[in-house]
Amino acid sequence: KQGRTVIDYQFEGAMPFSEGLALVQLDGEMGFVDKQGNIVIECEYDNIGEEGFQNGVARVYKDGEWGVIDKTGRTVVDFGKYYRIGEFKNGVAEVQTELSSSWTRETGYIDSKGNEVVSLSLDNLGLEYPSEGLAVKSNAKYNTSSISDRLYGYVNSNQEIVIEQKYKAAGEFSEGLAPVSEDGENIGFID
Repeated sequence: KQGRTVIDYQFEGAMPFSEGLALVQLDGEMGFVDKQGNIVIECEYDNIGEEGFQNGVARVYKDGEWGVIDKTGRTVVDFGKYYRIGEFKNGVAEVQTELSSSWTRETGYIDSKGNEVVSLSLDNLGLEYPSEGLAVKSNAKYNTSSISDRLYGYVNSNQEIVIEQKYKAAGEFSEGLAPVSEDGENIGFID
């Protein structure tokens, strides 16, 4: 933190270091460098999730398809397996299939090894990222409920409701507590 140049000015773009590697762009393609400026994952991707590495993996986009790689550049989730791969958060990422002709898509969650921890399903509409073993889940169904009618509760990794869907708003658990609202205006915390 002395203002010295430690990696030469050579990149068209760069993001902060994450887990020891930084996303960089060279000649329009993206890859990763270490703190010595060595390219450890070749600049061959069209896009990379701006968060870089999380839980030892990164979301990468190449030739019109998303995939997931580890810090060695090995593919963890095959390109094109999922239409969309969300940011890894609390060890999991939301994945989605391509929008069907009936304007629906299946949603699920994978872990950093590529295992589906919540299987792809249309019933996952309204499912949020799991945290502390529980995920916010609304009672929404495709084409059958308005936003104002939605209620939220919590499900476990088996999609079993463990806290009733009775809240107008619900947030993720952190340090054992989660913010909720029964009337949509006043917020309290539940355990």
